[in-house]
Amino acid sequence: MAAKNPEGLAVDDRRRDVLYLMGDVSFGGGAHIATKRLIKALCARGYSVDVLVQKPPTPQQEREWAPVRIYTIDDQPGFFGRVVRGILARLRVPLMPDWIRDPRKRIRTLMKEYKCVCVMSECSPYRLLVARLPRTIRKVQLSHMDYLGWREKTRTGRAQTALDGLVFRGVDVIALVGEANARKFRAAFPAYAAKTAWFRNIIPVPEVSRTPRTHGGPVRLVTVARLDAEQKDALRLVRVARYLKDAGACFHWTVYGEGPKAAEARELARKLDCTDVLDLAGWTDAPFEKITQADLLVLPSHYEGLPNVIYESFMCGTPVFATDVGALADQIEDGRNGWLVPDDEAAIEARLADLLKNSQEIAAARDRLRGYTYDNKAVIRQHENILGLRGKKDAIDPTREKVTV
Repeated sequence: MAAKNPEGLAVDDRRRDVLYLMGDVSFGGGAHIATKRLIKALCARGYSVDVLVQKPPTPQQEREWAPVRIYTIDDQPGFFGRVVRGILARLRVPLMPDWIRDPRKRIRTLMKEYKCVCVMSECSPYRLLVARLPRTIRKVQLSHMDYLGWREKTRTGRAQTALDGLVFRGVDVIALVGEANARKFRAAFPAYAAKTAWFRNIIPVPEVSRTPRTHGGPVRLVTVARLDAEQKDALRLVRVARYLKDAGACFHWTVYGEGPKAAEARELARKLDCTDVLDLAGWTDAPFEKITQADLLVLPSHYEGLPNVIYESFMCGTPVFATDVGALADQIEDGRNGWLVPDDEAAIEARLADLLKNSQEIAAARDRLRGYTYDNKAVIRQHENILGLRGKKDAIDPTREKVTV
């Protein structure tokens, strides 16, 4: 493929298309799952896309990612490794390869073999390294969350964004999930507005059939989430359930997921005597089935990006009740396919209690979701533009779950 170097001379560009930096492909977070689907869809379209991680993938993940190349370079050695690296650096051994003293030099050498290097997460330790790559490499920084909300509301966010200025000046594209998140980012960082873009994720078509609803009985609520403190606030879920019970709402709420606050949430549910209406059911291998069987998906987070589970819920025919954070306003049309409330416990309790007492509103929203579709091909075109790729003929249809895994 012909290209031009900074001097304007034509060169034969034999580099591979894209290298993604992911940290750990075995991590089961929504952004990681979405990135895997995208990379496999891009490979299906004929692009050469590889992944660089710090933690080796499990054998199962290697099988699931095939035929994508996964490079592992661990630059976080144990105590013995740090001692050896320090001794070698002091001795200045002339015949010792650079990457033994500094693995980042090895990483930089690998990155130069690609036309585009894409950092999947704002938490990557390699953000600044990528930002300082040569101009001949397209440098992309992704954010799969409400970047500003995450930075302001979490200790991790404040620590990770300390070098924002250097990173943003050096990269070519800053892409955030959801149009609303990109709009807020441009307002906060007007100097980088021209290089800011937004994207959505590939959402596989759920292989489920919608179950008929019977009138009467408790309204079935479902939440599928990691039970933590900072984002999902597992303890708040329990307190809201207790409030709804005291308010006389007729409901049963099942929460699927585990996490660092799961045990504490179960103990609080017992203490508040609401286990009859709230079931902290743990992990499920069939989230689509659970969402399809529910009347309403509940997602009262402190911050989000553009949650895949909302689109998945729509495809299952289930409306969504959520806090108005991140780019959820891009997804939820209040009163039609779901309901948005402020990120405030009292507001969540009052609106949800009112909705449960008027369950015909939920039934009407379910009816409006009949025939809902999601355009995965448009999503892939978005990412091709962000990564600087030019469309190649589809090898297979990437919009079905069997293709995107």
